[in-house]
Amino acid sequence: RIDVDNGDPYAIPADNPYVNTPGARGEVWAVGLRNPYRFTFDRANGDLYIGSPGQFKREWINYAAGGTAGGKNFGWPVLEGSQCWDLWEGPCDPTGLEMPIYEYETYADGNCVVIGGNVYRGQAYQSIQGVYLFGDYCSGRVWGTARDATGTWQTAQIGQMPGGVDGAFLTSFGEDEAGEVYVTDIDDGLVYRITAE
Repeated sequence: RIDVDNGDPYAIPADNPYVNTPGARGEVWAVGLRNPYRFTFDRANGDLYIGSPGQFKREWINYAAGGTAGGKNFGWPVLEGSQCWDLWEGPCDPTGLEMPIYEYETYADGNCVVIGGNVYRGQAYQSIQGVYLFGDYCSGRVWGTARDATGTWQTAQIGQMPGGVDGAFLTSFGEDEAGEVYVTDIDDGLVYRITAE
């Protein structure tokens, strides 16, 4: 986290978690991320969602509620998703680590790499209002996840890119000023708008 309005070329906010930690970079806000691929803040509340591709076995979504302090450790390289990483040589103790809100097997059912998306904040489709949408590069599947009334994360597949698991290469999500969400297909060079009933 940096302050682009001050400093040269920027300033570091005094309340960043590692400002006074010897040997650490003051800019760092969180650790334990392997290869985050697309992250977003929910425009309604500042919640942070991070698509987190694994190395061999797991794909997952990390989450931090808006307004929470920095310094979270999302687990890599101790964990791959919520499981101990095969090549980690130290003890596998998840104490103090932030667990993913959703994960799946990397090469199951045509999947291969999670692609982080956006929280739907448009007005056209109230059935997915506040749902975080994300997908998979190889299968073209699009999932939605949100908390239910008990605070438990509920995730379901809500869509499929045209071409299915043999012809869709979902590469990114984006949102417009109205909060409508879009996905891109690198194979066909197309942009699709997500709709719902």
